[in-house]
Amino acid sequence: MLPKWQRKDTQEKLRSRIFKGIPNKLRPEVWLKLLGVKDVMKKWPTVYREMLRRARLFSTEVRQIDSDVNRQFREHMIFRERYSVKQQSLFNVLAAYSMYNSEVGYCQGMSSVAGLLLMYMDEEEAFWALNILFTEEKYAMHGLFIEGFPKLTLFLGHHDRLLERFMPRL
Repeated sequence: MLPKWQRKDTQEKLRSRIFKGIPNKLRPEVWLKLLGVKDVMKKWPTVYREMLRRARLFSTEVRQIDSDVNRQFREHMIFRERYSVKQQSLFNVLAAYSMYNSEVGYCQGMSSVAGLLLMYMDEEEAFWALNILFTEEKYAMHGLFIEGFPKLTLFLGHHDRLLERFMPRL
């Protein structure tokens, strides 16, 4: 399906195939295509490096980010060693994103999302994928991380109502 990505019949099959699961070895390419990361990177080629530069100079979140990076995916081989290449990449993505999206800034749970993206992408791709997941209406994950956690509160309310309805004794 990857070589025929733009064809109509491919797009029709894509949804059902994704629900079956994307094979691990294809995830990098598929996730980049699904999110449109390469298009965004072409449109804004210098933004990531500029945000990383600003984070190094002005970020007030670096101490918290550094602490959280060391706690993330401790058993995964690419994150196991302190200050490994991937831990540094995770730090960079989170610090740059905290400067880029000042509404969200940095929130502890973001490191899980960014870390997962870094398992399949390079630094800049993960930065833009994180931004797409947070800001595009289709995914709108920012509400899980902004102050007050409005989307999380909404989802927890739904969860509680479902439990009450289907498992009242619990």
